[in-house]
Amino acid sequence: MFIQVSTRLSSLFVYGFGETEHPTYKHDLNYHTWGMFSKDQPPGYKMNCYGVHPFYMGLEDTADAHGVLLLNSNAMDVTFQPTPALTYRTLGGILDFYMVLGPTPEMVVQEYTALIGRPVLPAYWSLGFQLCRYGYANDSEIEQLYSEMIAAGIPYDVQYADIDYMERQLDFKLDEVNFPGLPNLVDRMRGEGMRFIFILDPAISGNETDYSAFDRGIAADVFIKYPSHLGGNIVWGKVWPDLPNVTVNEDLDWDTQVEKYRSYVAFPDFFRTQTATWWKQEIKDFYDKMKFDGLWIDMNEPASFVHGTVGGICLGNPLLENPPYMP
Repeated sequence: MFIQVSTRLSSLFVYGFGETEHPTYKHDLNYHTWGMFSKDQPPGYKMNCYGVHPFYMGLEDTADAHGVLLLNSNAMDVTFQPTPALTYRTLGGILDFYMVLGPTPEMVVQEYTALIGRPVLPAYWSLGFQLCRYGYANDSEIEQLYSEMIAAGIPYDVQYADIDYMERQLDFKLDEVNFPGLPNLVDRMRGEGMRFIFILDPAISGNETDYSAFDRGIAADVFIKYPSHLGGNIVWGKVWPDLPNVTVNEDLDWDTQVEKYRSYVAFPDFFRTQTATWWKQEIKDFYDKMKFDGLWIDMNEPASFVHGTVGGICLGNPLLENPPYMP
């Protein structure tokens, strides 16, 4: 299905849509097109990123403001025209348009968040100075960084650990070779007033002989599967976990590394009640081994490093799997 809807705009002052990198807050209406389809795409001009926000605010010539939301989960894009006008293109779904009438920009935001749900009030400490990066080699590097930051008097409230701390990038498994002292280091840092956040990627390796997170997930039936008429098997992707007993040749191109070295992963179906129960228990078991103050849930679009599924297999309707228009 392909749906296109156009509308005239009340002024040239339009803000919103995303998540994309814009040169300015106010949109340029000179035939620019912006895609909206969440994916693991770092920020870049005209590239959609991690989230989808099909909402815009229009500021009218009278200084009144209004907002429009198209609540549609399909891939879509929007094109501005200097008329001024706006064209939506989507691959299908329901055309649920919601309008909030302000009349001030502040009231538009209040009415919009009342409609979709407001963010959780963040913990006070999370508003502090945070240090996060990928690429720590071992726990000694984090310890040295911590000591030098404190000695230099640099404001510093929260430290992160990216997937470096994991054994082969497996959720809930600590790299005992390079990060054996991390639990004690985290305890010391927290005891001195710091907060610590660990990353988790909801992509669970299925290539392990002994991996409780996967085994318990299978037992609880928490992973995304094809519908029964298409076999009912797990929909496999590839993300960060490496296969066991391999040495990654980083001189190879990225796609070849993914094909040769990445595990098959299953994606938790968070729409199911038992998935939340399973996820909570895995996090609790992890916390019992290593304390933390927050979790950074990454790659949860869900992101995958292969097109479709492993092997490029897409068992659905070919017309839907290969749409005639790609936003």
